[in-house]
Amino acid sequence: MILTKKKNYNNVAQKETEASGRFKWLLNTGYKKIWVEYSGIAELGIDVNKIEISKPNRKGVIEIKMPEAEILNKDFDIESVGEPLTDAGFFTKITKEEETEIFAKAQENMMNAVESDNTLFEQARERAKELIEDYIKNAGKEMGKEYTVKWVD
Repeated sequence: MILTKKKNYNNVAQKETEASGRFKWLLNTGYKKIWVEYSGIAELGIDVNKIEISKPNRKGVIEIKMPEAEILNKDFDIESVGEPLTDAGFFTKITKEEETEIFAKAQENMMNAVESDNTLFEQARERAKELIEDYIKNAGKEMGKEYTVKWVD
């Protein structure tokens, strides 16, 4: 694997339950709101086993077929999560299960953000192309040859 792109994520997850019951307008009974900030890191890159590289032709052109970038690691930074901010109505408590649910939602939100960021995947792929092309050209110079890279999609 070639790690070519790291992205830090900072986001907020929240859950809100509206007031309910007979005296909801007076006591706000049943109202709950949980709000938590979190961070994470996504690492993207290219699986080198999927790269197809031709031998140089007579003109020193090497054709390379590059796979799409993929997620190498998604790390939800549990240590970045502080104490959740909460607000609750009269006679209403926020349970540990609800706190656990909001942390799970935070992780899911981060995963979805990474997976849907097409620009991030393209940047990772382009960076891998730069690294591979530089490597091939420098290796050629070391051998006294001049190589040109042609990308095949």
